[in-house]
Amino acid sequence: MSNAVSKQSTALPASTSGGQTRVQVRRVFRIVNGGTPTAEPENWGGDVPWATPADLGPEHGRVLKATARTLTRLGLVTGSAIVPESSLIVSTRAPIGYVAEVGQATAFNQGCRGLVPIGVIDTRYFRYQLAALTHELVSRGQGSTFVELSTEGLANTEILRPPLAAQRAIADFLDVETARIDALVGRKRRMIGLVGERIESRLMRSAGDWRQRNTISLRQAQTTAVTGPFGTQLAASEYVAGGTPVINPTHISGGTLSPEIDVTVAPATAARLVRHRLSAGDIVLVRKGDVGRSAMVESSNEGWICGSDSIAVRCNRSMIDNRFLIGLLSIEYFRQQLQATSTGAMVASVNESTLLAFRVPRRSLAEQRTCATEFARLHTEGAELHGKLAQQIELLQEHRQALITAAVTGQLAILSTP
Repeated sequence: MSNAVSKQSTALPASTSGGQTRVQVRRVFRIVNGGTPTAEPENWGGDVPWATPADLGPEHGRVLKATARTLTRLGLVTGSAIVPESSLIVSTRAPIGYVAEVGQATAFNQGCRGLVPIGVIDTRYFRYQLAALTHELVSRGQGSTFVELSTEGLANTEILRPPLAAQRAIADFLDVETARIDALVGRKRRMIGLVGERIESRLMRSAGDWRQRNTISLRQAQTTAVTGPFGTQLAASEYVAGGTPVINPTHISGGTLSPEIDVTVAPATAARLVRHRLSAGDIVLVRKGDVGRSAMVESSNEGWICGSDSIAVRCNRSMIDNRFLIGLLSIEYFRQQLQATSTGAMVASVNESTLLAFRVPRRSLAEQRTCATEFARLHTEGAELHGKLAQQIELLQEHRQALITAAVTGQLAILSTP
C-alpha cells in the first residue's frame, strides 16, 4: 500500500500551486476488467478478496481492507481478474463512481474496473481525486437497459497529474485532515447510538413493571386481532386502480400509515372482505420480517383493508389504551418479546394467537394514557437529537468532500516541508 512520506503538510494560497498537468486516466493507469466465476463451490471461499460495488460503497475514497466474499485460486483463474496492492478499483455500474484503493491484491466482479498504476505515482492522491470526480464518472455512463461506465469512457476521463512530490504532499495533507474529520463523524455516530440507548432506557422506565406477575396478555384484555386475507385467496382481476387501499408493511412507518397506497381492490371485493376492514383507532402491525412495527388507523384511513403481511389489532378501550400499546411496540424490549414468539424457518412471523398471547404491563387506563404521552414526548426528543447529530454528520461529510476537491484541483495548494 502507498505510505505517506515523513513530511508535514500545510495549506498555502492557491497561487503557489502550479505544476498541474491534465491527462487521461489511460496515461496514468492500466485498466483491468473484472468478472464473476461460476457458482461451483470450488470457486468460492478461498483466500482471494473479491470486491463488488457493495464492498466499495462504505469505503468510497478510502482503502478497501476486506470484502464480503472471497475466491479460490481456481475461481480467480477461471472467472475473474486481480489487481495488485496499491491499485484502485472503481465501480462502473450499479452504481457508477465508488473508488477505493486496495490494501492487498484483490479480485473484483464485472461491476467494477481495476486501475493499475503505470510508473511511479502516489496512489493515494489519485484515489482522492477520482473520489472527487464521481459526478463526472456518472455523466460518462451509457446504456439503455442499465447504465455503465465503459472501459473506454473511464480511460478517456481527464485527471490532473502534478509532480510526484506534490502528489505526496497533497495525499499527506488529506490523510491527516480526512482522518480528523472521520474521527469527528465517528464520535457523532456513537453519540447517536448513545441517544438511542438513553431514550430506550427512559421508555422502559415509563412503561412500568414488565415482570410476569405484573403483566396481562392482550387476550385477557379482550383485544381482537385479524390478519389480512390476501395471497392466493384473491383473483388478479380483483385488484384494480382507484379502489379500496390495501395496507402492507411498506405503508407502516413512525406510528402512522402512508397515504401513498399502490395496491387497491374493487368495491365488490372490499365489501366481501368486511371482516378485514379497518376502523379508526385500530392498530395495524407488521407480522412478517420486521415484526411489531405498527401504526394507528386514523379516520382518514377508515375502510382500508388489512393486507396479508399485517395484523389489525382492536383494543378493548376500557382495558387497553391503543396509544399505550403503540408506544410499547416502539420499545425494542417489547418488540423483542413479540419477535421471540415468532414462527417460521426463513422469515419471522406472528399470527393472531401468538399476538394475543403478548403480555403488556398491568396499568390503569389513566396510567396508560400518561405513559402514552410520555412515550410520544421521548420519541420527539430522541428524533430531534438524532436529527441534529445527523445534520452535523452531513455537514462534516460535505466539508470532507469539499476539502478533497479543493486540494486535488489546486484550489487549495499544499506545500510540503521537511
